[in-house]
Order: sequence, then structure tokens, then C-alpha cells
Amino acid sequence: MKKRYFVLALMLVLVLLPVISAEKTTIAILTVPHHEVQVIAFDPSNPNAELLGRAKNFSNRWGEINFTLDIEKNFNLKIFIKNEGETVIKKQYDENYEAGEDLFFELMPDGMEPVVKPAWMFPAQPETSNETIENITETNSTEEVIEETTEEGEGILAITGKAIEKITEKIFVKNTLYYVLGIIVLGGMIVFGLKLKNKPKKEEYFNKEIKIKKLSELRAEQAEERKNKDEAIEEKSQSLKEAEEKLKKIQEEISSLKGKDRETKLKQEIIEKERELMKLRNEKY
Repeated sequence: MKKRYFVLALMLVLVLLPVISAEKTTIAILTVPHHEVQVIAFDPSNPNAELLGRAKNFSNRWGEINFTLDIEKNFNLKIFIKNEGETVIKKQYDENYEAGEDLFFELMPDGMEPVVKPAWMFPAQPETSNETIENITETNSTEEVIEETTEEGEGILAITGKAIEKITEKIFVKNTLYYVLGIIVLGGMIVFGLKLKNKPKKEEYFNKEIKIKKLSELRAEQAEERKNKDEAIEEKSQSLKEAEEKLKKIQEEISSLKGKDRETKLKQEIIEKERELMKLRNEKY
């Protein structure tokens, strides 16, 4: 029974491990408004294209739609755009995307442009005055190009650093999770092994010989058992009888002792009465 529970616990850990280690992967798609969009994530390293995640929904009036999938390993994508059950666009991306990565795709039919959102739906952008543009000299333009190049380089370094930091953090979290689960499973196996070691062995039970007896032998054994039981009952009856006789003798002895004691008291009373009588006679004469 304990072994069964241990196996179930181990299976539960193995089943939950991919779920716990899965990361949120956001997929944003811009396509035709009010169309059915389906995304399928699959394992590129598996010959059978193991399914890692699937989602389906309809794009809004601007053609936008977002999906969030729980994926634990690198993946490829298939995206289907459908209208009333008919596939309008079918696209496969064999880019080996990383789990937890934020992705964006724009999928439009040939000759069709995305719906443009009104300006009021976007945050206001700072405007540059014409006077500033007109007053820029060639020297300032050169300095600006250098500054922009420097800022762009710093931006790339910052993005690269953040990406490395994010990847390192993911690897650390995954490794820590695996170590903790490994320690739990190992501890459970050690405890189960110790309990199994201290459990009494069943070798004696399995090593017992199976004996086949004849009916006559079985009846003889049963008769012998009954005889032994009868003798035991007779011995107990005899012992009980002897005990009763001893008890009777003791009661008789007690009765005789009581009688002797009473006789002694009566004799003593007679002697005292005779003395009183003699005393009265002497006083009279």
C-alpha cells in the first residue's frame, strides 16, 4: 500500500513538472478584423511535432488579437486565419522561438492593408518645431548623427543586457525548481527505502511446504484432537472436584472451630455462675 502511494506521488511530480516549469508566452497578431485566428505551438525537435499549446479566438474591429500560452520549451508556430470556416491565410514559422518570448505577427491577404486606428487611440508624441529644424547647421547635424549613433549603441547594449539578464533569470529559476523537486523525490525514495528495509520479511511464509493429506489421516488427526480435548476437559473437571472437596473440608473445620469456641464460652459462663452461687450461699450462712 505504501509503495503504491509512493509511485502515485512520483507520477504526480512528473506530471506537474512541465506545468510548473512552463512560461507565459504572449503572441500578438495583427490581421483582418473579425476573423477567426488559431495559433498552434509545436516542438521542432520532435519528429511527430509534439503539440505544446493551442489557442483560438476572433480578432477585434482593428484586426488585433493577443494569445498567452504556457510553454516549457522552444517551439515553432502555425497560424491560421479563417473566415466562416474557410482558411484565408496559413503560415508556418520555423524560427525555434524561446519559451517566454513576446512575439508579434502581421498577417494580411495580398493587396490588403491593416485597418488604421484613429489618432486619438495613440499616446501623444512630442512635436519638433520648424524653427529648430531650419536653424540646424551642418556641424550640428554631424554631432547629432554621432549622438544618435552613440545612443543607438547604448540602446542595443541595454537591450542585449536585459535579454541576457532575462535568459539567466529563467535558467536560474528552472534549475532551482529542478533541484528542489529532485531533492523532494530523492528524500521520498530514501524514506520509503528505510521503511521497506525495516518491514518484516515474508520469506518464511513463501518457503512453507504444502502438504497433501489423505482423508483417513485427516480423520485420525481430528479424532486425536478430540481425544486430547476430552482428556483436558476431564483433567479440569477432576481438578475442580478436588478443589470443591478441599473447600468443603475447610468449611467443616471452620464450623468445628466455631463449635469448640462456643463450648468454651459456655463452660466459662457456667464456672462464673457457680462461683456466684457459692458466694451467695456463703453470705447466707
